[in-house]
Amino acid sequence: MNTTTTNQKNNDDESYKNMFTNNMIIGKKTITINEDTHRELAKVGAYGESMDDIIKRLLDFYEKHRK
Repeated sequence: MNTTTTNQKNNDDESYKNMFTNNMIIGKKTITINEDTHRELAKVGAYGESMDDIIKRLLDFYEKHRK
């Protein structure tokens, strides 16, 4: 490996580490839901609203209205 290739590999490795670290800081998680649940959540959402936004809004509503 020449110096340029080695430097590029180090840069690629560093970019990957930064990307991974950034994801860890954000704290993204993957959840599994069935297709029916996904469809129902999409119906509740507004155009351009992410599933995360929909779920947060539903949780806020739940917190405000639970007894």
